[in-house]
Amino acid sequence: PVRRVLSPAPQQAATAAAGAPKLTGLTRPCNLSPELSKFMNRQQASRIEVVKAVWGHIKAHNLQKPEAKRIIVPDDALRGVINKTEVDMFTMQKDLHKHITDPLSKAK
Repeated sequence: PVRRVLSPAPQQAATAAAGAPKLTGLTRPCNLSPELSKFMNRQQASRIEVVKAVWGHIKAHNLQKPEAKRIIVPDDALRGVINKTEVDMFTMQKDLHKHITDPLSKAK
């Protein structure tokens, strides 16, 4: 049997050729809660931008416990978003998720 190779749809090919980044769930701009907006100084950001900003703040202000680097002790600026005295780096994503809403998702 002969295999036919299908080319991508013309619109997809044009987008890929132009080099425009595809806005997926992680790179699509999302609405931020008032607390996270205050921390980020903007109303919208992608999930990746939020995580980069939070980790940049954590590293810049040395907010990880020296004896257990996976434990983060939020300062006043970060406490508005993560309302805990300590948070594990793996559960921090759950706390951030509460402050990010996808503008394309349907209201529940």
